This record gives sequence, C-alpha cells and structure tokens, in this order.
Amino acid sequence: MSLSLEHINDRNPVLFIAIGRQQAGKTTFLNTTAQYLKERGGTFQIWNADLLNKTHGLKLFHDETIEAPSLTRDDVKAWLQGKIKEQARERFDAVLDFGCGDKPLESLIEAVPEIATLQQQGIRVVVAHLIGPRLHDAKYLDGFSQPSTLTPDGTLIVCNGGVVPENRDEKLAFQEIMRHGAIEAALSKGALVQLFPRFSLMLDVTERELTFNEAMNGVEGQDGRAFGLVDRARVEKWWIHLVPDFFQEVPTEWLPSVQRN
Repeated sequence: MSLSLEHINDRNPVLFIAIGRQQAGKTTFLNTTAQYLKERGGTFQIWNADLLNKTHGLKLFHDETIEAPSLTRDDVKAWLQGKIKEQARERFDAVLDFGCGDKPLESLIEAVPEIATLQQQGIRVVVAHLIGPRLHDAKYLDGFSQPSTLTPDGTLIVCNGGVVPENRDEKLAFQEIMRHGAIEAALSKGALVQLFPRFSLMLDVTERELTFNEAMNGVEGQDGRAFGLVDRARVEKWWIHLVPDFFQEVPTEWLPSVQRN
C-alpha cells in the first residue's frame, strides 16, 4: 500500500473523542471505529479513560490500548496531560474513550484544558456524541450548545441504533429526538448527525472476544464456539456493508487517516 494523499500532504493529526451518557454505546462505537480504521491501514493510538467498563473495554479487543493508571481524578488528569503533550510533539492520530457522565465534555475541558490548546498546535479535535432515542439524551446535548473553551473542529452526533429495542424501527425511533432544539442548534453550527446501524449480534461477538472480521469468517471465540452460517451472513451484512456506509458519510479529515491502494 502507498500512503494516502492526506499523509503526503501532512494532514493535521486527529484527536477523536467519544463521549456520551452511561450505556449510550460509546465504547462499542469506538471499538467498531478502531477495527474499521485498522482494517484500512489506519495507525493511531487508543486512549482509554473509561476504566469503569471492565467487561467490554477497548483493551479486550485492542491490546495496544493505553489506559489511565487509575480512576482517581488527578491521576486521569495527569495521564491525559502527558498523552496530549506527546501527541502535540509527535504528531500522531489518537482516539479517546473519556467515560460517562451528564456533562463529560465540560468535565474533560475543566480537568484537562490542554485539549483546547491542541487546536492551536494544529491538532484537529473531533467530538462524537453518542445518543439514544430518549428525549433526555437530547437534553444532554443542550449543554454543548453553550459557549465553551473548546469548539471542536468536527462534531458528530451518533444516533446509536444499537440501543433501540429490537421491536422498533431505528429511524422511526429517532424521529422525535431529531426535532429537539439541541439537535437543531448543533446542526446550525456544522454538526453532522448519523445513524449508527444496529447489530443484533453485538453482545454475542463481544462476549466471545472476537473481532467482527473473525466472527464473519467463523473463527472460534474464547468459549470454543464459532458462529453458524446464518449468523456469519448477518455479521457480514453489518460489517461489510452497513458500517462502511456509515463511515463514508463522515468527513475523512474527522477520522484518523488510513492508507489507500
């Protein structure tokens, strides 16, 4: 593979931050993003400050994940400050799983104001907000429409179809929340809203500690079982068609760069 034009032209490195309320699917989304980019030659660091997720954390699927040393606020702050200085100095892409809370972005900037200064050093800061279809998820976004010390270079609002009950249509489930003023305010400021496709086998794949490519190709999980032909076809439809369709709508400069043929 040859390096993409984005690499050749010295594109600005990206810090891609995923935030959201508890159980919004933030870690699942970042795991999918990391696997998708890796399969396309992406090289980036994975930072995990969400140590409360001990069952399906990023390190389970990405051994190279760099984790905060503890849950202590000061330790997390010092750790992030060090990683940010490293990114500014060495000019690499990174994705960050920050954790949950009602106002995680404000908490992040309050704890680590250096993130805002990254933009002054040519780092593109992109924030992905994971939301479900309930109205309190839209209210959660209200705080981000207020003036802040950080105006992201890219704002992606991810309507997570994975948290929509199986008996509901994904698009219909998000119709009401899409009319909320917080969504309209975000759109007026250049945010992109995307529906992340539901995958009914997500829990089965993660509990077997398989990558999506492994699940699709019949590799046995840690329980000694592989998916049957029907389920493998379901994985393939999601991984080969629906996931790429999602990322093709996201500006390439908002994501860690990949290599192209």
